Amino acid sequence: MLARYMQDPTRYCKKSTLKQYTIIMKEIRVGLIGFGTVGQGLARALLAHKKRLIQKTDVTFTLAAVADIAIIVQLFRRREAISGHSMQVGA
Repeated sequence: MLARYMQDPTRYCKKSTLKQYTIIMKEIRVGLIGFGTVGQGLARALLAHKKRLIQKTDVTFTLAAVADIAIIVQLFRRREAISGHSMQVGA
């Protein structure tokens, strides 16, 4: 969506009486790839500063998804413990 906005910003904007453009976008869904130091820091910042971000930007930032290999490995290990079958993950 951001790429489309950059191509034609007026498509996602409305003109006010002052002839200035205002962004209509109300929510940005954030997906993290990796949940190490940086990913966790960003997630904490989004949650801790949620009200301030809404006040300054009039946009809600929502943490929509997290993808991390450590999470997948933990899920496989839990399945192994439950089923008794071992699986190899990663290289």
